[in-house]
Amino acid sequence: MKKLAQDLFWVPIIILLAVSMLVIMDNSYQVINVDAQKGTVSLKRLDENGIVKIGGEWEYYPGLMIKDLDKSDGAEYVQVPHLFPKNADQGGDPYGLATYRLLAEGLDPDRIYGIQIINEASAYRLVVNGQEVLSAGTVGYTREQHRPEMKEKLGHFRADDAGSAEIFIEISNFSYNFGGFWKELNVGEYQTLFHSAYHQDGTEIFLFSSLLVLGLFLLGLYGVNRQFHSLFYYSMICIAIAIRTMLTNHRQFYDFILNISWDAGTRLEFLTGYLLLPLFGLLFYYLDYVKKIKAVRLIFHILLGMIFFVTIFTPNRIYANLLPGYMMLCLASLLYFGYMLIQGIRKKKEGAVLIFTGALVFIPAVIIDFYGDMTNDLLPIGVYFLLILFSIVVIRSMLNIQVQHDYLKSAILKDPLTGLYNRYYLNRLMSRGIHVADNRRLYILFFDLDRFKHVNDTYGHEAGDAVLIESARRLGKCFHRDTDILCRYGGDEFIAFIEMKDREGSIHMIIERIRSIFSEPFEIQGESMSLGISIGVSEYHEGDDLEKNIKKSDDSMYRAKKQNANGILIMEGEVSGGDPGEIINADTHREV
Repeated sequence: MKKLAQDLFWVPIIILLAVSMLVIMDNSYQVINVDAQKGTVSLKRLDENGIVKIGGEWEYYPGLMIKDLDKSDGAEYVQVPHLFPKNADQGGDPYGLATYRLLAEGLDPDRIYGIQIINEASAYRLVVNGQEVLSAGTVGYTREQHRPEMKEKLGHFRADDAGSAEIFIEISNFSYNFGGFWKELNVGEYQTLFHSAYHQDGTEIFLFSSLLVLGLFLLGLYGVNRQFHSLFYYSMICIAIAIRTMLTNHRQFYDFILNISWDAGTRLEFLTGYLLLPLFGLLFYYLDYVKKIKAVRLIFHILLGMIFFVTIFTPNRIYANLLPGYMMLCLASLLYFGYMLIQGIRKKKEGAVLIFTGALVFIPAVIIDFYGDMTNDLLPIGVYFLLILFSIVVIRSMLNIQVQHDYLKSAILKDPLTGLYNRYYLNRLMSRGIHVADNRRLYILFFDLDRFKHVNDTYGHEAGDAVLIESARRLGKCFHRDTDILCRYGGDEFIAFIEMKDREGSIHMIIERIRSIFSEPFEIQGESMSLGISIGVSEYHEGDDLEKNIKKSDDSMYRAKKQNANGILIMEGEVSGGDPGEIINADTHREV
C-alpha cells in the first residue's frame, strides 16, 4: 500500500500541470505582427478581436525630445525593436535620449483604441495625435534629469477624422546596460487589449503564486529534515524564479512593493537570474547521478558568493554587463548537466528520465522565446513544465530516502526476530532517562520465560524462536498504549515500561492479565506445551537511576524464579498495592 502511494503521489502534480497549461495558454485573442515601412503602417487589418505588434521601420531622432523635432535636419529610419548604440561620451554605455515617430493609417475615427507598452528602457513618454497617452519615469537629457521606471502600461487614443494616428515615443536611458525601443507597441480595440493585458497579468500572478507556494512548501519540508539538501536548493530555485517572474516582462513586482527603488528592483532582477546556474548545479550535485566531487560543490558555492557580492555592491554597468559572459557559462554548464543526466539515465537513477523530458521542453521554449515569432510566450510554459517534473523527482527522492531511513532506523532499534525494541534502544533510553508525568506512576517489569531452555534442548532452536515470537505477540497484547515500551532484553528475557494513573494504585490487574495470557498452552510444531513466566517489578521515580531500577526488577524476577520456577511473581515493597517481598504463586503453570 505504501509503495502504491509513493507511485501515485505525482498524479495531483500532473493534474496541476495540466490545469496550469490551460490557464497559461487560454488566450483567445489573435496577435499579428505588422511592420512599418518608412515610418508609416496600415492598420486596416485590425479587427475587434485582434491585436497588432507594430515594429518595422520607425523614424528615429537621436538626442531629441518631441518638442525639439522642429530643430531636426531630417529623420533616419531604424528597425524596431531598436537598442541605443554605445555612447563614447558616456563611457561606452548605451546612454542617451531619442524620439521615435510612426504614422498609423486605416483606423476608424469612431472607435477607441488601446495602446500597450510592455517594456522600454528605461524611461519613456508616449504621445498620440498631440495628446500624452502613457509615460513611465522621467525622460531627461542628462543623468540628473532622468528618472528610470520600466513596467507595462496601457492607455487609449482615438484616430483623427482621416483615420490616422501620429505616434511619438521619446525614450531616455542613463541607468540600464541596454537602452532604447526594446519591444514593439501593441495596438488594438481598447477592451480587447485590456482583457488581453488582464490575462497576461493573471498568468504571471498565477505562476508567481504557485511557484512561491511550492518553494515555501518544499523549504518547510527541508526544515523538518535537513538531510535532504536537494530539497533546499530546489525550493530556492522555485522561489527565485517566482520572484523573477514578477520582476521581468510586465514587472508587476513594482505594483506590489510600492516603495522599492528602481535600482533595488533591478539588482534583485539580475540576482534571481544569476543565482539559477549555481542553484541548479548544487541541485544536480545532490541528486547523486554521478560520483560527488567536493571541488565541484565548492565551485558552485564560490559562484554563489561572487553573484551576491557583484549584484549587491557594484553598479548596473558592471553587474548587468556580465550577462553575456554568464550566458556563455550557462551554455558551457549545459554540457555538465547533460553528462550528469546521461549518467543518471544509464545508471537508471531516480527521475533522470523525467528531468531529461523536462529539458526537451524547456530548451526549445528558450530558443523560440529568443528567436521565434510566437503568439504566446512559451518560456514560462517551459520553465513551469521543467519545475513540475523536478518537483516529482525531488519529492520522490525524498520519499525513497525517508523509507530507507525508516528501514535503517527500524533495523537498528528493533529486534529482527520479535519486532520489539532491542537492547540498543534500551541503552539509549537509559542514557536519556524517562520523564514521568504528574499524578502518574512508572513501573518497570522484567520477564523471563520458565522452562525455555528445555524447549530449545528438546525441540531445537527453531521451536525456541517460535516460542519467542509468540511470547512477544502475547506481551504486545498487554502493552499496546502509546506510553507503553516493550523491549527484548536478550535471550528469553523481556522488559516493559508502563505508565499508569496514580489513582489506580496497583498494577495487579496488568500482572494478572499477563499471567492469564501465558497460562494458555503454546502450539509449536504441532506440539502443545505450557510455559511459565517469572516477573519482577519495581517503580521508577523522576530522577532515579534507570539502569539501577532495571537491575532491581531483574533481581526481583530472579528471586521469584529461584523460589518457584513455575511462574512466580515478586513485587518490591515500594510498589503501590503490594507488601514488601510479596510472593505470588502461579499454580496453573505445568512442566513442559
